[in-house]
Amino acid sequence: RFAFDFLELEAIIREKVALIRKYNIRKHPFFYVLVGFNTSFEQDLYRVNVLRELDCRAFVMRHENTPKDDHRYIVLARWANGFEAFMSLAFEEYSTLYRSHKLGKEGR
Repeated sequence: RFAFDFLELEAIIREKVALIRKYNIRKHPFFYVLVGFNTSFEQDLYRVNVLRELDCRAFVMRHENTPKDDHRYIVLARWANGFEAFMSLAFEEYSTLYRSHKLGKEGR
């Protein structure tokens, strides 16, 4: 298990994942991703998408200072932490489905 908490680590992450692939160490390397700590939502989403592009698992951990009124972080965590959805849907697709499902439930 690894961590991708800072955008500055992207080149190193890409290099190390290539090594993991070269030696068949893991099929889907697992990364913890701290979000909402001195980063914007866009930067956090970018890091998670880098891991998705590299066929890695991501586990989003929301920092205690993550804005409570920004529900995108909740959707991001549900998407990334659910491996099947993460690997099969882009965030935008998942977010749209999540919102429509949630709205449908509230209307009942």
